[in-house]
Amino acid sequence: MNALRALVLLTLDGIRRLLREGIVLRSLTFPVVLALFAVGGTVIAVLLLQPPPRLAIPPALDASPLAADVRADDWEVLVTDTPEEAVVDGTAALATDGTTLWIGAGGHPPLRLEAIVRTHLQTRWRPVQPPKRRAAEIQESEAPRQLAVFIGALFALYGVVFGAGSVARDRDEGTLDAELSTAVPHVVHGLARWLAGSLVLGGFYGLSVALVDAIMGVQDALQLALAGLASCAASTAVGLGVIGRAGLDRGFAGPMSAGLVAVFSVLSAGLADRAAGAYLPIASLVVRDASWPIPLGVACAMGIVASLAFARRTAVS
Repeated sequence: MNALRALVLLTLDGIRRLLREGIVLRSLTFPVVLALFAVGGTVIAVLLLQPPPRLAIPPALDASPLAADVRADDWEVLVTDTPEEAVVDGTAALATDGTTLWIGAGGHPPLRLEAIVRTHLQTRWRPVQPPKRRAAEIQESEAPRQLAVFIGALFALYGVVFGAGSVARDRDEGTLDAELSTAVPHVVHGLARWLAGSLVLGGFYGLSVALVDAIMGVQDALQLALAGLASCAASTAVGLGVIGRAGLDRGFAGPMSAGLVAVFSVLSAGLADRAAGAYLPIASLVVRDASWPIPLGVACAMGIVASLAFARRTAVS
């Protein structure tokens, strides 16, 4: 019972210490803010730079009611003797002679124009714009999910830094020796560091997914957030496991490189074999429809193993 109480208190203290460091908060909020600003800037640029739809018509239609309605619908009208050729050479997106409609590759959706033409021809049916997509359909878009997965992969790399850096920093500052001198088992100190890093990273990643979902819509956002929690827990365990007896001033680059290579290797394995990657933390991030309980269980097992290794190393150091 005392060990469990110590684990809770040490974990809470580890979370508090992480959140009090400005560089940690900046690193956790920077990826999602940068991504959202990039998406928002792209959307604004497209809206501002996209030219109005251009329609080519013959001179005979220039003074017609059809041309007046087209101009009223915010179309730019190009009067030419060869409207069809204007579409072919890309001068206009669409063209009509009053009865025929020519559509260029990549041109604007012609439904609005076709509806105007059919109105003037008094045809029995007219096309209409499709209804707005429902929220569930919008969530099927891959782009928001890919953005959330990219942020999750970045957080997985952070996990290696959190797991290894917390031990190396405290060892160099002498804090680790002071903690280990208490009656608390060494494995509890390892578990506390692993839990603190995992919960902070997983919590911020969950907030990132929620923010992307609120702005763009992410399919299965909760499942992705839980897969991200498993990824953060596994990568933190990797960092804790590779640090060994190194400190910030004594060989820290080697263990960090090994941990980052391990994370990239698991990510690559998930891309290469999605069936197996669905059961692995970190790799499950890039596997669509992967179930999160098994990866999270594997991540917890990794955390326990890394904490036992931490206890063994500190017992003989």
